[in-house]
Amino acid sequence: MGIRFWLRWSGRDLRKRAAQVVAIAAIIALGAGIYAGLGTTSEWRLRSLDASAARLAAHDLDVALISGLTVDRSRAVAAVRAAGRGWIDDVEARLVVHAPVTATRGTTIIPAAGEVLGVDLSTGPRIDRWQITGGRDLARTDAGASVALLDEHFAHQHHLPVSGTIRVGTLDVRYVGLALSPEYLDLTTTAGEAIQGQATRAVLFAPLQLAERLAGTSGQVNDVVVRVTPGTDVERAANVMNAALARSLPGLALTVTARRDEPSVRALYDEVKSERHLFDVFALMILAGAGFAAFNLTKRVVEAQRRDIGIAMSLGLPARKIAIRTMLLASEITALGVALGILFGWAIANWVISVIRDSAPLPVWQTPFQLGLFGRAALLGLLVPLVASAFPVWRAVRVSPVDAHLPPHLRSGGNRLTRVLRRLRLPGSVSVQTPVRRILRAPARSILTILAIAFIMAPLLAALGATDSASATISNGEHILTGPTGDRLLVDLVGYQSTSSSVVRRIEGSPLVQRAEPALDTGGYLLHGGASLGVSISMVDLNSNLGAPASIVALHLKPGGIVISKKAAADLHTRVGKTLTFRHPLRVGTGFRFVDTTLPVSAVHTSPYRFVAFMDLNDESIMGLDGIVNAVEVQPKPTVSMQQLQQAVAAMPGVASALPASSLSKTMRDLLSVVGNLFIILQIVIASLAFLVAFNASNIGAEERAREHATMFAFGIPLRQVALMSVAESLLLGIVGVGLGLGFGAALLRWILDTIFPAAVPDLAVLQAITPSSYLLTVAIGLSAAAVAPLLNLRRLRAMNIPNTLRYVE
Repeated sequence: MGIRFWLRWSGRDLRKRAAQVVAIAAIIALGAGIYAGLGTTSEWRLRSLDASAARLAAHDLDVALISGLTVDRSRAVAAVRAAGRGWIDDVEARLVVHAPVTATRGTTIIPAAGEVLGVDLSTGPRIDRWQITGGRDLARTDAGASVALLDEHFAHQHHLPVSGTIRVGTLDVRYVGLALSPEYLDLTTTAGEAIQGQATRAVLFAPLQLAERLAGTSGQVNDVVVRVTPGTDVERAANVMNAALARSLPGLALTVTARRDEPSVRALYDEVKSERHLFDVFALMILAGAGFAAFNLTKRVVEAQRRDIGIAMSLGLPARKIAIRTMLLASEITALGVALGILFGWAIANWVISVIRDSAPLPVWQTPFQLGLFGRAALLGLLVPLVASAFPVWRAVRVSPVDAHLPPHLRSGGNRLTRVLRRLRLPGSVSVQTPVRRILRAPARSILTILAIAFIMAPLLAALGATDSASATISNGEHILTGPTGDRLLVDLVGYQSTSSSVVRRIEGSPLVQRAEPALDTGGYLLHGGASLGVSISMVDLNSNLGAPASIVALHLKPGGIVISKKAAADLHTRVGKTLTFRHPLRVGTGFRFVDTTLPVSAVHTSPYRFVAFMDLNDESIMGLDGIVNAVEVQPKPTVSMQQLQQAVAAMPGVASALPASSLSKTMRDLLSVVGNLFIILQIVIASLAFLVAFNASNIGAEERAREHATMFAFGIPLRQVALMSVAESLLLGIVGVGLGLGFGAALLRWILDTIFPAAVPDLAVLQAITPSSYLLTVAIGLSAAAVAPLLNLRRLRAMNIPNTLRYVE
């Protein structure tokens, strides 16, 4: 008996059960394809991020002065070169200016927070170069003109043309092209209580002279980027430079940050890695469902071949050779499934990457075939079903030859549960009892079908629940931020201003303004017990419901402490009444330096955003800024729309940006929409899997009950009634399987929110919330698949040869 003999024999088994073979191969293909396809997109994104940074010479270190400070350009470059003597490859100074931006599309006015990056075009940009995605590049001849490049993200979000005019502050700037830079791949940034993103943050790459005109300075910079020589320890270099610049540039508060430690860069890489872990979990659960389905089929094949196995045993054939036939069949099914899975995985990868490229463009994309990842997917696709198939084969070759020859009702042993369930009395007519009897008659197969459905439906509910949870969290955060006064405008000023300055008085005196309260927004770090996290401090009147959340106002807090979020308290392992260290800038003379101040935790607010913290405006003396503010919180009059107020305030001199508090929620929802698009493919795949599992179970059941169905037809029971019994049986299994899947899905979601989400979005405390519509969609998909699948056997039932089927020869 050579390989050709076994292949011919197994080929006969494949043809005999073609429908079941195709169904299980498709299940394996979908599971392996999901694992390989989604994993591939994660690898492509990581490669593309690295390739974009390398090709466009992304900086290794960024020396940034705190907001409002500038330094002479030549002095800054000389100080940085001296601090990094021996390991610096290149240095470039820039001027970053914040100003309100207003774009127009037809009659639509689009206000945004603007950031203008001024670069000396005569020598650069050499570091953090940009790639043109539309229009033309800036030339040296543009140095004295009011021209710039607009970031691709903002233009794509608002469907702006590749060139046009955009207002920056009070100046009309002509943008001549769209560009991407490795420095601005993630536009999400925080400003006080607001988050700016693709829709609300417009970055322009401009000649240094234009940035100087907007800032009202000359020869000054506030940002220096550095490329180090290959082999340099970047983290150590950042520490060395920070210490050296503190000596060479005294009185200037600055930060030296390695690129990989920047929040935006770290968020990009953490997001990709977390998505990969999430998709791996989903794929493994789907493969587990495929394993249960393969076990079901193999068990059915073993039952059908039981007499053949008994004859082989009687002839003295070794057990390992007896097992070849059935295991070869399982191997061929899994091989077919894995081959289809590779094709399916490649298709998924390209579909997903097209969605990502549209919503999160990169300067460089690298999408090579991931041989190792597809190899792991193929190995998993082979191992899971084969291991599941080995158990029933192993049991079959261990029975005695006498038992193997007997018909089922005369065999010794048997399942005690089956014998007990057969005696169970059920109410109703035979037609009502039959579906339940069939389930109880084969409890092993029924349990496997239920588990297969449950393991496949669980990822669907978890995916839907993750989206629901994020959406509920964002809505909760929006309600807390807007508070009882409704939405308000968060206005950032250009630099630091006196509370009696003309800028502040102009805003307060606007006829569109109902109330206006000055505030001081600053960044800093909270340290406690070895843990550290960055926060955005809003110094406001803690007893005013305009500047602070209502939950804080109700406490009647006094100055002298800090109010942090519940998540920040948990991550720092502190609570109300305890003290922590606040690292913040302190004005010294005309400059700033970072100092540490010990503060008590006055209260904990319930906003889901970890980075949001509050202090009383009277505490600004700890920063040496008595009577100084850099923000104003504004409430419009009842007859004034937020858009009207935003446009009016943004046009005022001295205003850097004006964003509604609700824009935070809009930014987060824009980010969430990308994940929602990725989950669509999961919903389609899982719906297909549920149908395939139900079809496989009903097809196996139809084979086993062929004589039972023939007997019913012989007694005149119509086809419609027989089909309804099969549908009822499948629905009962589906109800239990989906119900179990809902429980598994809720538990899986809890695990995702506790482990994966904190790594992907550490600044967001996600609430677990699954909407009724998500439960209904999961139940509808599962039960629809279970109800429809048995109907595919109608053709077989209609074409049944009743005499041949009833013939029984032992």
